[in-house]
Amino acid sequence: MDQDIFNTKGINGHIYLYEQKLLIERKGFLAAGLKSKELSFNDFSSIEIKEATSLVNGFITFVIPGKNEHIKNAIKAGTDEYSITFRKKSNEDFLKFKSLIEEQKEKYISENQSSNEKRYCENCGSELNTEDKFCSECGNPLSNEKDIKTDIDKIISNEKNKAKKGGLLKKTLMVLLTLMLPPIGIFFVFKSKRFKNTGKIIASIWLGVFLLMRFVDTDDKNTSEVASQQTQQEVVEDNTEKPQSTLSKMVSGLSQSDKSEKPKETPGEMEIKEYIKYLVKETLGTKSNMGYKKYLGSSISKSESSITIKLYADENFTNNMTRGGINSDSKDIFVKFFNDRNDYDDLVLDWYLKLVDQRGNEKVSRVLLISFDRKNFNTVNWDNIITDNIPKIANSYWAHPAIR
Repeated sequence: MDQDIFNTKGINGHIYLYEQKLLIERKGFLAAGLKSKELSFNDFSSIEIKEATSLVNGFITFVIPGKNEHIKNAIKAGTDEYSITFRKKSNEDFLKFKSLIEEQKEKYISENQSSNEKRYCENCGSELNTEDKFCSECGNPLSNEKDIKTDIDKIISNEKNKAKKGGLLKKTLMVLLTLMLPPIGIFFVFKSKRFKNTGKIIASIWLGVFLLMRFVDTDDKNTSEVASQQTQQEVVEDNTEKPQSTLSKMVSGLSQSDKSEKPKETPGEMEIKEYIKYLVKETLGTKSNMGYKKYLGSSISKSESSITIKLYADENFTNNMTRGGINSDSKDIFVKFFNDRNDYDDLVLDWYLKLVDQRGNEKVSRVLLISFDRKNFNTVNWDNIITDNIPKIANSYWAHPAIR
């Protein structure tokens, strides 16, 4: 038998670590009913460990997808074939053992990938192709995802808070101007010698109408209800763009024209992080149709010549239309990216939307993943491609059940 790298003993078994496998050996009365198990590094997706205390035993569990994901205490671990329980004095040994197993697993998977052996998804156990950037069965990213430290919910929340602060300030200024300017103007009319009695009478009537509109209850129930609904909608949808006045549009247009001037560098010469933002803005704009920020973050791997871009999708009337819209937007990004750049060969688009679960809770979740590499991209006639065929020809494609 091969020499083990490390081994340690628990209450209901002994674990041995080898170069390409693990052995859980069962001996003794406390292991009754449990069988010895030999595991390859592909058999388990992760390792869960809970340290022991003076009163409660600890345990280490090798998580097998679909079998033992819900081991929460030492009692359940004591009856699980892929778990070992241990006492407080063994905490340090098992923590060290966990680190060694993870290092050996990572080394083993890396060596097997380089020798074109089979790969498996750590989340669901499905077999993967060598070029896959994510699992097409469950959508679990296989690389680069750890480099993206973007909290999607946090981005959306911060964006809402900024919009609320800006909207509240504007509303406060408008209220102050509405309340203060007319009385001040009328005051100066009465003080001025240029206005005769007729002008002062007109100003007095105008002031009376103004005060009547501002402070007298007209008892128009329907009007108040509509106003209340509009106010509530503004609070909920406060991050959507508001209609602009003609003057605002002119000013905005001038400022936008200044900002949208072409960069001095060509797209291919731009620094990659700046280019990604430029790419999203040029192809999709800055906001989704629900007012959320389009660009949510990115991950760049020079060693793998790969880029992953996180994006907020547009919503539509049906699931098919939503998915079709995402596929169409993805096509535009792929075409521009591979035509603009020749320094990266893989592009993954990671799309998000706000979903509602069975309990009515809302959460921004991943809804679609799609990837193309340059070699595959160059085989497609993008002027004639039908959008519905994109999922069939992509290197990898996954869609959330909610939009299938």
